Amino acid sequence: MARREGAELIHLNNNLESQEAGVLAARLIGLPCVAHARSFQVGTRFLRWIARRVDRHVAISNAIAQNLRDLGIPESRIVLIHDGIRCDRFADVPSRHECRVALGIPSGSFAFGILGRLVPWKGIAEFVEVAAEIVRSDPDATAFVVGSVSDGDDDYYDTLRERVNSLGLADRIVFTGFRPDVRQAMAAMDLVVHASTEPEPFGMVLIEAMSLGRPIVATRGGGPEDIVLHGETGLLVKRGAIREMRNAIVELRENPERARAMGEKGRDRVRTNFSAEIHTSRVSRMYDELLKE
Repeated sequence: MARREGAELIHLNNNLESQEAGVLAARLIGLPCVAHARSFQVGTRFLRWIARRVDRHVAISNAIAQNLRDLGIPESRIVLIHDGIRCDRFADVPSRHECRVALGIPSGSFAFGILGRLVPWKGIAEFVEVAAEIVRSDPDATAFVVGSVSDGDDDYYDTLRERVNSLGLADRIVFTGFRPDVRQAMAAMDLVVHASTEPEPFGMVLIEAMSLGRPIVATRGGGPEDIVLHGETGLLVKRGAIREMRNAIVELRENPERARAMGEKGRDRVRTNFSAEIHTSRVSRMYDELLKE
C-alpha cells in the first residue's frame, strides 16, 4: 500500500507490539518510520528489537519519553510532542447556566466531577469515596461521574453504583453515563478531577477542562505533571490518597477566587502549550527533518 500510494514516510499511531508490520514495511522499502508512543510499554526482547528499527519515537509526555529511554531507545530518536486540542472548539460552548441546567445542577450548587472511561485504574472508585465525604458535609455540593463502562467491564460499574446507593447518595453523586456533550459537562462544573491510580500517559481531559477555564485537582504521575502547574492551574495530589484529594477539592471550594484565577491561568496555558496548531507544527517539523536525512 505504501508503494501504491507513493508514501514518503510511515507514521504509526499505536503501541509497537501491534505495529510490527508497519515498521517492517518501512524498512523493506526504505522509508523513514515514526512511532507515536501513546502509552507505557513493557520492554520485551521483541519490542526492543522492533524499536531499534524506528527512526523517531514520539512521546506524548515526559513520562512516556522516560519509558522509551528505559527501553534502550537513544535520546536522538525520541521527540517530545504533547497532544493538542483545537481551542476554538472549546470557546463556543453554551453559557455556564445553560450547561448546568442540562446536567440538572441547581443554581448556586458547587459541582465537581470526573470524566472518562469507567475502568479501575482511572480511580473512579477512589473519586466516589472522596465525593461521598464532600457531599455529606456540604449540602450544596454535587459530584458527577461522566462516562460509561469500557471493554465490557459492567461489574466495575455495578460495584460503583452499589457503593453510592449503599451510602444513600444516589442523588448527590450522579452517574451521567456516556454523554456526547463532554465540553458542556465540563463547563457546567466548578472544577474537574483526575484520579488515576496508575501513571497517566497524558491526560487529554485535563487540557480540555483547562481550556474551559476550569481548575484541576489531579493525581501525580505521568502526563498530569506536564500539564498541571501545581498551585497555579490546579492542585496535584498523591495517587490513591483519598484524604489529600478531598482536602484539595475543599480548598478550592472554599477559595473561589483562587480557583477562578487557576482556571484563567490554565486556559492561557493550554493556548500557549497544548493547542492543535502547536502540536501539528511540531509534527510537521519532525517530518521535514526526517525527509532531509
